[in-house]
This record gives sequence, C-alpha cells and structure tokens, in this order.
Amino acid sequence: MLFLHETHTTAPHTSGSLEAAYRDEWMPRLAESDDARLLWFAEQTMPGGAPDTAVTITAVRDGAAWERLSETLRHGRLEAWRRRIDGWRRRVVTKILVPMHWSPLRDVDLATVPADGRDHDPTLYLEDTMWPYDGKLLDYVDAAGSVYLERGPGLLDAKHAAEWRAHAAERDTGLIKVEAAFQPAFGSHRRKEAILWQPIYSLERLAWFLVNDLPPEDDREGSWMRYALSLRDQYQSKLLRTARWSPWF
Repeated sequence: MLFLHETHTTAPHTSGSLEAAYRDEWMPRLAESDDARLLWFAEQTMPGGAPDTAVTITAVRDGAAWERLSETLRHGRLEAWRRRIDGWRRRVVTKILVPMHWSPLRDVDLATVPADGRDHDPTLYLEDTMWPYDGKLLDYVDAAGSVYLERGPGLLDAKHAAEWRAHAAERDTGLIKVEAAFQPAFGSHRRKEAILWQPIYSLERLAWFLVNDLPPEDDREGSWMRYALSLRDQYQSKLLRTARWSPWF
C-alpha cells in the first residue's frame, strides 16, 4: 500500500475552489476503480498556521495502481482537472509514502472508504514531520515505534502531569494517539524523513499543552525527548482540521 501525501499552498481566495475540486471530482473519480481512494482532506488551522494550506492523503493499492493513476493525471481523464488546480496552487509538495513497520495503519480496505461526501464534524490532527540525521533514519523509526507502542493510545496522557491525570480521570481519554506513521518510499522525495499523523481528542488538554511547559520528567536524561535529539534535531508540526466531508476524520 502506498500513500500519496500532498501539501497544497493556494493563492488567496482559491482554497475553496481547491477543496471543491477534491470533493466533487478527485474523490468520486477515484471511487470508479479499485486502485485508489482519497482518505483525508484537511486544512491548516489559524492562528499560527500558514494560511491557504491544505494537506491531502490518498491511499493507492500498489505500484501498478500508482502508474495508472499517474497516467490518468498526465494524459487521461484527470489531466484537465490537474491543469485547473495547478492554476490555484502557488506551491505543492508531493510525497509517496509507505507505512513504518510499526504503524497502526498499514493497509486500507479501499472498498470501505466512503466517497459520497457525507457530512460530519471536523477533527483536529497534529502532523509531525521529523528529519533524522544522516544514517539515523532507521534508528529513529525503530526508536519511535518502541516509544509510541509502549505508550499506546494514551500517548501524552495522564502519566505526564498532575493536570493531565485530573483530566484523564474525568474524561478517560488522552490528548492524541498515533493513527499512522509514514516514511518516504524508496527512491522518492527526501529519504531521511518521518511523519506522524495524530488525531487530537481533547481541546481542553490541547489548550493546556499550548500554554504550559512540558513536565520536567519529559526533559530528564534518558527520556524520549533527550534521546530523540541524538537522532534528529529538526521537526515541524502542523495543526490541521479535516473538512466536513473528508472520507476519514
């Protein structure tokens, strides 16, 4: 299973047109075959995020399906669609990703992915992108997996501070969990990159996280925060909001 990840930066006043093009054309057109499905359409939130930025993730069955989709975009039924959306985008960064070996999401039953644009409440996602040092990508992938799998769905949960313990006791939930973990497919994009895709479960606890320092135990010698710095020192976080019609949310 391959995952087509695109970050779109649109010209002013065109983000709505891009969203409509993905909802009304890309999503239903993919559903006409068994090759691919749009999974997520999400926009970067304000304040703090870059305006007019959207992220899309499309699942593609395999390499042969990717080749057919590529041909459709270059010379087939989606060529005119691609030309039109390119007129709205100032920049697009496209990545072909594969799931990390420990990712909770590793395969998708494409037939079960909705493509009818059904309405639902939006969900906030935290997308973290890390760039490990040269020669450290696989070490980072393995280390991150051991940490996140050990913490499980309660990642950044009640174990980390008294305030979080109080919230968890009331709501029995964590702040985020890792829903998918990706790395670039061999021979594509930047080799040394890791991406975590994480839904946010509590707006109140997100607010606490944004205005408070990390608990001291998270920065002690031997902690994941310290160890991760031996594998990478650059990362980027995006706070994203899914569209009300996004197939997955």
